[in-house]
Amino acid sequence: MKVFSRFFLFVGFLPAVVFGQNTVRGIISDSSNHDPIVGANVVVINSSLGTATNLDGEFTILHIPSGLQKIKVSCIGYEPQVREINFEKEKDVQLNVALTPTVISGEEVVITAQMRGQIAAINQQLTAKTMVNVVSEERIKELPDANAADAIGRLPGVSLIRSGGEASKIVLRGLSSKFSIVTIDGNRMSPTDANERGVDLSTVSQGSLAGIELTKASTSDKDADAIAGSVNLVTRKAPSERLLRIEPRGSYNGMDKSAQQYNFSGKYGERFFDDVFGLQLSGNIERIIRSNESSDFNYQDFIKYYEITQFRPTYVSEIRKRGGGNIVFDFDTPDEGNIRLNTSYNKTSRSFLTSNRNYVQTGSVAYDYRDQEIDITTFNSFLHGENNFFGVKADWNLAYSQAKRNDPFDFELYMVEPSNRVNGEQVSGTNDLPDIYKRGPVENWAQYALNNFQAATIDHANDNAQSNFDKEKSASLNLLRGYALTDYLSGEIKLGAKFRQKSRFAAFHQVRANYYLNPWPVWTKQDDGTVVQKNLPGTRFENLALTQGGQVIFANFLDPTPGSRSVYGKYSLYPLINRDALRLWRQLNIHGYLDQTGNDPEYKENVEAEADDYGVTERVFAGYAMHTFNAGQNISLITGLRVESDDNEYTSRYTPKTLSGFPFPIGELRDTTVFHKETVVLPNFHAIFRPTDFMTLRAASFKMLARPDFNQRLLKFVASSITGVNTMNVGNPNLHNAVAWNYEVQTQFYGNAIGLFSVSAFYKDIKSMYHIVNNLQISGQHALDSIGVPWKNPYADDNVKFNLIFPYNSSKPTRVWGFEVEHQTNFKFLPGLLRNLVLNYNFTIVRSETWVSSSKTVTDTVILMPIGIKVPRTTIVPIEIKQKLEDQPEVFGNVSLGYDIKDFSVRVSVFHQSKYNISFSSNGRNDGIQDAYTRWDIAFKQGVTDNVSVTLNLNNITNTQEGSSVINRGSPGWVLSDRSIRYGATADLGVRIEL
Repeated sequence: MKVFSRFFLFVGFLPAVVFGQNTVRGIISDSSNHDPIVGANVVVINSSLGTATNLDGEFTILHIPSGLQKIKVSCIGYEPQVREINFEKEKDVQLNVALTPTVISGEEVVITAQMRGQIAAINQQLTAKTMVNVVSEERIKELPDANAADAIGRLPGVSLIRSGGEASKIVLRGLSSKFSIVTIDGNRMSPTDANERGVDLSTVSQGSLAGIELTKASTSDKDADAIAGSVNLVTRKAPSERLLRIEPRGSYNGMDKSAQQYNFSGKYGERFFDDVFGLQLSGNIERIIRSNESSDFNYQDFIKYYEITQFRPTYVSEIRKRGGGNIVFDFDTPDEGNIRLNTSYNKTSRSFLTSNRNYVQTGSVAYDYRDQEIDITTFNSFLHGENNFFGVKADWNLAYSQAKRNDPFDFELYMVEPSNRVNGEQVSGTNDLPDIYKRGPVENWAQYALNNFQAATIDHANDNAQSNFDKEKSASLNLLRGYALTDYLSGEIKLGAKFRQKSRFAAFHQVRANYYLNPWPVWTKQDDGTVVQKNLPGTRFENLALTQGGQVIFANFLDPTPGSRSVYGKYSLYPLINRDALRLWRQLNIHGYLDQTGNDPEYKENVEAEADDYGVTERVFAGYAMHTFNAGQNISLITGLRVESDDNEYTSRYTPKTLSGFPFPIGELRDTTVFHKETVVLPNFHAIFRPTDFMTLRAASFKMLARPDFNQRLLKFVASSITGVNTMNVGNPNLHNAVAWNYEVQTQFYGNAIGLFSVSAFYKDIKSMYHIVNNLQISGQHALDSIGVPWKNPYADDNVKFNLIFPYNSSKPTRVWGFEVEHQTNFKFLPGLLRNLVLNYNFTIVRSETWVSSSKTVTDTVILMPIGIKVPRTTIVPIEIKQKLEDQPEVFGNVSLGYDIKDFSVRVSVFHQSKYNISFSSNGRNDGIQDAYTRWDIAFKQGVTDNVSVTLNLNNITNTQEGSSVINRGSPGWVLSDRSIRYGATADLGVRIEL
């Protein structure tokens, strides 16, 4: 608080003469079409005063000295203009300037749609106060991206986590999505995951956005929990002229050979009452097929060679529906400010059936079918104001955000076909596989499977439920006042505070029927509580086929001629279950009982699943002071200090005694509550130097933090023992925030010919990085004490081995470093038709090192009392080993080449990311690798009239597969295919109408 007080005193006692009272404001537009120009640079010549236009092409410069002043307006792609204004005669000047496109070789260049999007992004990045990458609204409309995550993936430093054939989360500079924050106009979106802090951006349609900003070097006026960076989804206030855009699309999916897809979006905006009040509406509704095929391998490692022990083809039939809307009211206040109310709602519903079976060398065969529905909804609403009082700019905000996930249906049926012989002949399961095929090719395995569906029976069924709800309320106030010491020396002082409170819970539930243990139960409980026999007549199960032991035969769930699928066109997935039969079975049996007393349910509760329930209340107070100092137009220094203080409460579960039993461990769960307080001080420094009119140098050093996952800082303790496997799942209430020093340097070269070429280097030194000890086998109280587990070992014998799950702060630093290259340009300086080419490319190289848990065996001695003799004791204790970060491709990038000629536009784009580790094995022999991935897309647009155009997008035109492998670190070249997945090529045809 002393820091804040000193800044306030400094502002308050600055002499009044340093604050000029003159103002210039206006709109910068394109002379050819009168569209506003985003990011145009407006400066007072021979001074340090200047600004950039916003998304509406508007600008305001305050505190201009009296007298005759020259105002320069410049923008890449346009001829600069200089206007003279005498501020002795006028104190508040309205200056609207229409810039003319650049003239090259005596000819005026026509700014095409793709050029316009590129120019907007370039100028926003050049005029930003920090290191920012931008996807402009025009570029969003031109690229064939499925959602906001795909659009962000076009930027340097961004790799993608994909789900269902589209991007779902972003990985910034090798750090997963939980190390970033996502905002809408600066207001945080609630995390959508059950446990992590990441946001599933596939829930957001990019069609409603006016741009996307990716900030990699944060300043003190931004939330600090963004070690990787922050993503801001930008909307704009309503335009001065009425806007009505309608865009219906139909799509074709090559995987399922279906055109039963649609996408409809619309946008309306208009201002009323002499442009004082604005209204903007946007919405979208979409149905899309996201089916996929995959294959999965298991291996046995014989040191010198391997064998495939099991092969599993899988098909996921998925329909994904998305819908949402956004409404924005804005009001221009008399103080040249604006108040905006922005509310958005998005919902994504997924319905998918996963079908798989296994092929084995010999023995029993398994069939697994899982029918799921997942609903994810997000709601964001904020009231934001930018107002001016007595030379102070007040930026204030009240916001509410929530995210909810609910799984209304999740039912899995698992069948087993035993390996049986009659009179020496194999009649079910699989015939023994010849040795020549044990290392593949697996396409030959299907002929040895007997597919005896009359011998196969239900082994077990799982009914699952999951829900998590996150809501956050926040209030913030920022105060900014500019000053001018001389014509060349000026600056801004900015102070602010923010309070936000988050509440969230996660609940998990599972019941399981172990059909292999008992004959099929014939009883069920009605709504009134009475237990009666199940009513099967009139259903497909009225002639239910059972074995002599009362087991349910697999054939009950199949059509007379069972369906099949050729995965990848070569792996047989047979049979496909009747989905209606699967759902009917749950309906008839979920309330079943083994006897008429109603005391022995058919589906028994898994207590261990509910042990993962938790609740969190987070309260974060932040305050900051920041100073910007400008020396002319060429030097800017930004210094700041931010303080963030956490005051949190966590509820979770613990087991007073070890859970034990079969098939599920049973026992008692109790509630626990723990509190956590932590304060972090975060300094910040940025420097901008413009030595020439074509180069900018930027440097930054700043401290940021990362808060652990929601389920990690719990007073949780769940010990279980089942079938000889002992497990301890423990929370860590002493877990601290990870804190990182970040260092950034960037060089930007720019001009009408070169466009924007930038090179960035970064280095992150992260202390107290949190990791998970995940099923690490250890033994003894000594091992628990060594890593700070706040519970006693429940296993009486210290030699008993158990698998530990425990979050902890690493004692050694995690480091991430690398560089990015980005180039955006067009070829308007070339002759003839070549001048219509537009090029964007970027690539990133990332390296990292971190320390993760492993274990080693330690032998010591203990004294046996009362006889007093020494005996050896062996315990397994945790250690840390150095490795790369998981989920981090080391090389990734984008290239897009576009061409415009009159009303026709085409863009070819490619995204590539290299292979990366998804898991590390303790012995180094079974590391998981995500294979390299390259995707090609093509987008076409043909204008029909001034208001109507036709679009055609071809996605994943090379039908690229995504896959993973298993490698042996000790044996270079030892690589085995583990899993692959294919989503197929897609195409969509649409009409864009703008009025």
